[in-house]
Amino acid sequence: MNERRSSWAVFWGLVWTISACTTVHRSVTLESDPPGATVYVNGEEVGQTPVTTELVFKGKKDQVEIALEKELYQRTERTLDPEVSDVLRVELEPAERRVEDD
Repeated sequence: MNERRSSWAVFWGLVWTISACTTVHRSVTLESDPPGATVYVNGEEVGQTPVTTELVFKGKKDQVEIALEKELYQRTERTLDPEVSDVLRVELEPAERRVEDD
């Protein structure tokens, strides 16, 4: 009986180890309001919103950094994990306007 328990413990330990190291691929559509923001994934430009891209996570605890930039709007950054939804919509905030002295 102890041998059987030990075998199950080893089995589940291996399953946990393999699942923690598994690469996760997620197809995600990134949208913005207003549209037309440039999207960066881990610092690499992938297109303008709306854009569908594949995010690669190196395990269930890995994270991916995205950033959206659009002229006249604040840069917006998000950290995503493998549980991210299939569609991510980001509201862009207007940049603060500078008033120049005459």
